[in-house]
Amino acid sequence: MSTTPHELPPMVAAGSGYAADLQSAVNYWTVDRLAQGGLTDDDPAGGLDGQGSDVIVEPTAGGDALSATFTGSGQVRKTAGKLFLKRTKPRSTDFVLSSCSANVVSSANQSVVLTAAHCFLMDSSNWDFGTGIETTQTVGAVFIPGFDGAALARHVPGSDGGTTMPGTDIAPYGVWGVTRQWITNEWSVDPSQFGEGPGHDMAAFLVDSPTDSRPIQQVTGGQQVGFNLPQGKTLTGFGYPSDNIKSWYAPPIVNGVPTRTGAANRFGVPSELQRSFDGRTLKVSSGQTTGIAGRYLDVLQAAISPGASGGPWFEQYDPATGTGIQVAVTSHFVNADGGLPVLETVLANMNSARPHMSATHFVDQEKAVYDLAQAQVAPN
Repeated sequence: MSTTPHELPPMVAAGSGYAADLQSAVNYWTVDRLAQGGLTDDDPAGGLDGQGSDVIVEPTAGGDALSATFTGSGQVRKTAGKLFLKRTKPRSTDFVLSSCSANVVSSANQSVVLTAAHCFLMDSSNWDFGTGIETTQTVGAVFIPGFDGAALARHVPGSDGGTTMPGTDIAPYGVWGVTRQWITNEWSVDPSQFGEGPGHDMAAFLVDSPTDSRPIQQVTGGQQVGFNLPQGKTLTGFGYPSDNIKSWYAPPIVNGVPTRTGAANRFGVPSELQRSFDGRTLKVSSGQTTGIAGRYLDVLQAAISPGASGGPWFEQYDPATGTGIQVAVTSHFVNADGGLPVLETVLANMNSARPHMSATHFVDQEKAVYDLAQAQVAPN
């Protein structure tokens, strides 16, 4: 199959209205909308608008290699960030706000950020028997490198989004509008996480700031990126998990609140290993990965969840400097062999949680996307 990347419609189009459109795209993301899209929803019955609980359950022995709150410093504290998304159904004016993770990489135009392709486009119609459970397209987005959600207030039900913009406590390196984005050729043909589809779930996008004339790499630095490197390495992954419904390690939800009851959860995970996420905090997982060469996946037993999608996986990660070689992005839950049975997922309570997380390993398809993005005269 061709490795020619597919460009999605620009979110901020070039031309005489570019500056005003960029400012408008960033201004949309008030603190209230950031909360709607980026903070955890624990109980679907309460609606999906960031109305989850701020109660956090941690493993009884503290963070572990499966997932831990990142307390380090260095480059990754600046380059990794949260990607906020306005998604719409095809041929529909309805939209939802959600989030992914992403990372700034070194590039020729100093404006390239990498994430998962499914953060921008999903179409599961080939696999979900027409239910359309994952069919969305992102029509607007901002990236906040170094995002810190500790001071982000919960969404107020009934509000219209408000006008308060995030400060440096939430966005220490600014809020960057996503202008253009590219996905791999194979993801454009079959943009689904289900079945045994072709995968290559990776995207590159350009960002620009309406208030800072510098390219993002001059503000945050950029991580080294590697392609066609051997699989089966020890890797370290980062992201902002924000979903306790689909997490294999989630504690039971009692009256809408994650609660350690002392019993194993529905997947048989013992109480002491259970944990929950709030979408506010950068998490880190690490360990020996299994390379699924036929589908170019890196598979790691990890206790993370949706929201971490698109976050970087590094080989040769150095905790002292916060740097490494980015070789993959978080994609989707899998079994140990990299499989995700569609019948089990779609028909068994729509549950896709698994004890392993997969990442799209960067090979020729992903290199073509990165090369095209960095060849643009950034940002538009």
